Order: sequence, then structure tokens, then C-alpha cells
Amino acid sequence: MRNAILFVPRKFSKTTSTASLAFYELIAGDANAQAYCAANAYKQAQICFKEISKITRQVDPAREFFRATRETLKWKDGNLWGKEGFVECLTGGGGTKDGLNASLVIFDEYAAAKYVAGHSDSAELMQVLRSSMGTRREPLTVIITTASRVVAGPFEVELDNAKKTLLGEIDNDAEFAHIFQPDAWEMDDEHIGLPSVWNKCNPHIGITIQPDFYREQYEAALNDPDKMIEFKTKLLNIFVAGNVQAWMPLSITKHLVTEKGVRRGLEGMPCN
Repeated sequence: MRNAILFVPRKFSKTTSTASLAFYELIAGDANAQAYCAANAYKQAQICFKEISKITRQVDPAREFFRATRETLKWKDGNLWGKEGFVECLTGGGGTKDGLNASLVIFDEYAAAKYVAGHSDSAELMQVLRSSMGTRREPLTVIITTASRVVAGPFEVELDNAKKTLLGEIDNDAEFAHIFQPDAWEMDDEHIGLPSVWNKCNPHIGITIQPDFYREQYEAALNDPDKMIEFKTKLLNIFVAGNVQAWMPLSITKHLVTEKGVRRGLEGMPCN
């Protein structure tokens, strides 16, 4: 396996679980292992990195073996095992990041990456990291993400290929995917309110998710289009494009409103 996609709803513990992969890479990976926590934004990349830092602090509370900065966690020089590996968080374009030698890449919320004028900094960073893995015997790229309002982003190709692999349309034993979302015929308004669909999208309901959480969120979204988009994207893993906008905003119509009644408005009009 070389690529893994965890396409799951919010509150699925995807960041915490993948942080353990980075810790394992640091401890048991190559002596010069390089694990990277990547994301579209610095704050997002820091979430996974902080989880990794917490794990290492539990194992090494006195920082005898590891030293950490805000962006890097690495073995101390001269350690007994000759380790030189490190974990680092990255964001932005890949232009200034040549020369890397990644062994593990965890890319958080890649589904939110977008193209701007035909270019995506996140996609460029992903390609730079993947192309740096050529010397590694067992490199691994893990994409952990939830659906977003970006429909035609670089993740679209990743997800499409993963689905084709699961359906047997592509023979690719180097890819692993967990895809938790409704089937194509269940993405309409008739099905998204069914508990059976909710449980399919998030089997953690009643375990790590409060039993009534999905129902409460759905009922609140019934009268709020923007909340409905949030419910579909973040809790059901359905891509929904754009934001909700008023068809005719109040700023345009307000000055057209008068206090005249129907009768007064018709006064003076010719009758046939």
C-alpha cells in the first residue's frame, strides 16, 4: 500500500488515529524518516502535528529523546539508536520545498483544496511531497478529509480513482480507501433525513457521537439553507457547491416597498 484515503465525516477521530502513524514512523521507521503533516492552511496542519507532539510527550515527558519546536519534532542528536527522523508540518505551494525525502505524508482536509486561476498550492505541495519519496522502500501518503463546498478541486481525482479501485474498475493494490457517504441514490432530500443513512455515513453514532446529535442538526437545518449545506458536507460527506445567497437581496428590494394598499395603488389607473 502506498496511498490511503480516509474520507469520513466530522468527529470520526481521523486526525488522532493518523497521528499514531506519524509517531510509529518516528519510532520504528527508517533511521532518517521524514513524516509531514500537510494541509491547506497552517492552522489546519498544526492540528495533526499537535496530536503527534502530545503522544511523544506522553512517552518522553522529560524530553530526553526528542526536541520540539512549533513546526518540527525530531530526535535529539547523539541518541542511542542513531535516529535522525523528524515530523514537520507544511502548508502552501511546493516551489520552495524541493530537496525533501518524505517517507510519510498526512494531508488533512484535502477536499477543501481549490483551484485559483487554474492553480492549487495544495495540489502543488502534494505533488512535491509525493515526488520526493523515490528513495523510500515503503512510502505512504494518507489523505484524511471530509467533504466541502469545493466540488471541482484536486481531491476530486483522488476520490474518483479510489471509488473505481473499490468497484474493481481499476486494479490498484497500492491504494486503500475508507469512503463513508451515502450511495448516489441516497443523496436527495428524501433520503438524507433517514437515520439509516446517517448510520451508514457515521457508524460512530451512539459511540463517540451523541445518539441525538444527527437528528438535532438535521432538524435545525430544515429551516436554514446554510445549515443544510453544512449538514450535508460535514456530517454526510456530500459535496455541495458554493454558499447560499439570496436570489434578490433586501438591499435591492427595500426601496421598492411602499405603504400603499392595493386600492390606493390602483387609483387613477384606466379601466377597460
